[in-house]
Amino acid sequence: MKFLSIFFPVIIYVIILALQYFLSRTGSKILGLIMPVVLVVGVTYGYMMNYFELGLMPIIFLTIMGLFMLLGEWQRAQQARKSKMKE
Repeated sequence: MKFLSIFFPVIIYVIILALQYFLSRTGSKILGLIMPVVLVVGVTYGYMMNYFELGLMPIIFLTIMGLFMLLGEWQRAQQARKSKMKE
């Protein structure tokens, strides 16, 4: 059970990044905002309910890393859309 509680945040991040990948390419800028909000709400809920056996600082660090990854994915998708529209 300890294995799952340690890697549960990693599994959540992978799922959220995969969803962001698909939502970022739809063309709607608003859809790109959904996953960062889901990430913050999910991590906050998981921390408050003691689903994660990590301290507050590692949770904050992982959340910030996740938000930067989501932002990077969103920016790449927007640049790809702009370059396709120019062609």
